[in-house]
Amino acid sequence: MLHYPYEYPEWRRLRRQILARDGHRCTLCGKDVSGWRQMRVDHIKPVKTHPHLALTPSNLRTLCVKCDGIRHVEKMHPDIALKGFNERGEPNNPNNQWYTR
Repeated sequence: MLHYPYEYPEWRRLRRQILARDGHRCTLCGKDVSGWRQMRVDHIKPVKTHPHLALTPSNLRTLCVKCDGIRHVEKMHPDIALKGFNERGEPNNPNNQWYTR
């Protein structure tokens, strides 16, 4: 069974494009994520609730492992604090480019 969109060739191509677009840097903290297993391409609006945006470049961003853990509380390691983020992993600062309220 395929887990949309992650196992489709379209997703793999788009993922590479997003990483290149973002310069292989986390869009939240700026960390270089070009190392092995250091990069995540995040759906700003989740596929689960916004499937029509799954392959939309403007709904995608590059994150480092730490920021991905903060953004997705369900993935978060206990050592990572939520300082500056709400319970859904969204930034509290309205000046942050990913602020969505």
